[in-house]
Amino acid sequence: MARVIAMANQKGGVGKTTSALNLAACLAVLGRRVLLVDLDPQGNASVGLGLKREDHGEANVYHAVIGSRDARECIYPTELPSLRICPSDNNLTGAQVELVTEMAREQKLRNALAGVRGTTTTSSSTAPPPSGSCSSTPSPPPAPTSSPSRRSTTPWRGWPS
Repeated sequence: MARVIAMANQKGGVGKTTSALNLAACLAVLGRRVLLVDLDPQGNASVGLGLKREDHGEANVYHAVIGSRDARECIYPTELPSLRICPSDNNLTGAQVELVTEMAREQKLRNALAGVRGTTTTSSSTAPPPSGSCSSTPSPPPAPTSSPSRRSTTPWRGWPS
């Protein structure tokens, strides 16, 4: 079964995407089959792995979450053979509004990715700061995960002495 690692923090600019990209790449280099799920509507993880925004506009995590595409259609290869990505784009911001009347909307991502769990050993996801229904439950609840974070103004003032 896949291990899920989620990178989430309520604050922007703390390195969630960079950490997810580096962790996914390192695990792939070590031979693990990795699926990186980009849950940030800005799609920086997708661009960081070499995808052009126009190449995945009709099949990305948004389409998997709302159910218009099977998640397997929304996964793309990268330069590393054992690293794949389910990209994002700005349409993902609309998913929260579109799913507002849906029952169990916080489970949509988990359900969408259920079919690909057997094809990967590690899933890593990056989420935007304003945790909406898509990022509140990144796939199955993560197994033991280390996520250094603290609510503060650290980027402006630095860590306390």
